Formats: sequence, C-alpha cells, structure tokens
Amino acid sequence: MYHEGEEIREIFEVRGDLTDLEKAQFDALYAIQRRDPNAALALSVFGGVFAMDRFYVNSSRTAAVLKLLTLGGILVWVIIDLFLIRGAARRQNRKLMRQIHDLIVVARPKETTQ
Repeated sequence: MYHEGEEIREIFEVRGDLTDLEKAQFDALYAIQRRDPNAALALSVFGGVFAMDRFYVNSSRTAAVLKLLTLGGILVWVIIDLFLIRGAARRQNRKLMRQIHDLIVVARPKETTQ
C-alpha cells in the first residue's frame, strides 16, 4: 500500500537532477498544487454526492460532471470512490511531480558556446 514515505521517496527521485535553486522552485510549486489524499477522502465522505472529491483531484471533467448530475451515480459512485479517491489523489500528485520537473528543466537557460 502506498503511504506518505513513498511520496517522499518519489519526490527525491524526481528532484535528483535539479540544482538547489530548481529544487526550491519544485518544492514551492508542488506544495501549492499537491492534492492531499486524506482531504480527498473527507470530500468523498461529505461531498461525494456532489462530486467534490472528483473535482478536487482533477479527475476527468466528464466523469465528475456525470457523477454530479446523477447525484453520485445514485450513490454507487460515492461508495466506490470511498475506496478509490485516495489513490486518484496520489496518481494526480505523481503526474504533477513529473509536470513540474519537466517545466523546470525546459525553463533552464540554454548554455551558449563560443
């Protein structure tokens, strides 16, 4: 089972080829945009019928809207998401790590040769 220690290990792996300044940029951007799996679960428990959990983890907009319009798939999706939403938040965080890393690497100044 995935836990917080795994996330920290993955962060260190993704940050491995970054400079100290780039690591600071990565950390700031990741902290702002990260989705907390426990918050996703709380939203699923208290707002799952309104698809708050799906919108929070940036799930497919179509799936979130369908869940919203059907009031949680007549509670079926709500129950299923109680088990799956934390994993969805973790997957979103992994995707976010790669996106931030790639953004920082692409933004590096090009070295000029003379």
